[in-house]
This record gives sequence, C-alpha cells and structure tokens, in this order.
Amino acid sequence: MGGGGLRGGQRAMERQILVNKVSRAAALAPIVGTLVALWRADKAPQKQQQQQLLLLGGASTSASPSTSFLPSLVSGCGPKLLQDELAYMMRIDWRKAGVEGPTLEEEWADFRQLCADAQEQMRAMEAAQGAAALPEPPDEFVDPITASIMSDPVTLPDSQVTLDRSTVERHLLSQATDPFSRKPLTIAMVVPNTALAARIQRWKATGGKEDMGAA
Repeated sequence: MGGGGLRGGQRAMERQILVNKVSRAAALAPIVGTLVALWRADKAPQKQQQQQLLLLGGASTSASPSTSFLPSLVSGCGPKLLQDELAYMMRIDWRKAGVEGPTLEEEWADFRQLCADAQEQMRAMEAAQGAAALPEPPDEFVDPITASIMSDPVTLPDSQVTLDRSTVERHLLSQATDPFSRKPLTIAMVVPNTALAARIQRWKATGGKEDMGAA
C-alpha cells in the first residue's frame, strides 16, 4: 500500500509538472486561430460589399454581425458559456504562444473584434427573444443600421441620426467617423436621447401597447 501510494503521488507530481510546462497560450492558440479564421471568412463578403458601396459613392456603414458563423457559435455554446470562455481567452498573454510582431497584433485585434461581434450577436439574440411577443415597433425605435430595437439611443452630432450606442461603439472600432456624414466622430460627442429611451422602455414594459411620447 505504501509503495502504491508513493508511486501515485509521484505520478500526480509528474502530471502537475507537465501542466506547468504547457503554456495556456500555446495550447489555446490553435483554437483562437480557427475562430478568427472562420470569423474572417464570414466577414469577407460584407467587406466586399462595403468596398463596392464606397466605389459607387455610397455611405459606408459598419457591417452587421455575422449572419452565419456567430449565430451558430452562440447557439452551439450557449451565451453564458461563450461569454465566460471568451472573457477567459481575453485575459491570456498571447505572447507566450510564440507569436510576435505584426502577426500577433493583427490576430489580437481581430480576436478583440470577434469578441465584440459575439457580444453584439448575443445581445441581438436576447433582444429578438424578448421582442418575439411584441408588435411591430415604431420606426423611430429601430436602429437604422442593425434594424433592431434600440436600448440606449444616442444622436450623432453632425448627421443628427439616432442609433443605438452599441452600434456607434462598434463602428468606431474601425472608423472614427460619423457613418452617415463621414465627419470625425468620437463616442464622447454623441448625445444621449433620454426621452426616446424612456419611450422605448415604456413600450417594451407594456408589451407594445403604450407609447405615451408619441402623442
């Protein structure tokens, strides 16, 4: 018994030493690389569409979250588990994966954007579930870019367009401009539309039956 216990303790120690030698970044890098590659492939058609709009002189807006990869990722993992896993991966020092320089910066930037897109996709799916029982919302309650009901409406100072704060924040990750007028824009410049936000909340709370501000 004593010899078996000693050997068992030695094996446990050896396993712990092996675990300590394995870098979490190196172990998880292939998973993150696969996620980023799938996300990039899903975004490619949207980027091409944006470039065509620019060539035609149209206004470029931030692309909406993925219509294929991200919904499948969120549905397959479950919003809570996916949120926890992405938060865990965001805390890892990816320099320990053996990748340095511009490649690391590019991968890290894309992974941050993937996480932001996943968060927006989760919010959109939650909003869709909550809105399933609601009637058609008034047009002014709807974000003109995402076509979803706004939760934190803000007005852009130059174009005077109202859209959800999360949409603006996401657009500013890639372009520091008003998506409609193309003038310089920062998140500090947007104006909260508190009156509209209150109307939307009342409308939701009453199941779409009350909009006191519309009168």
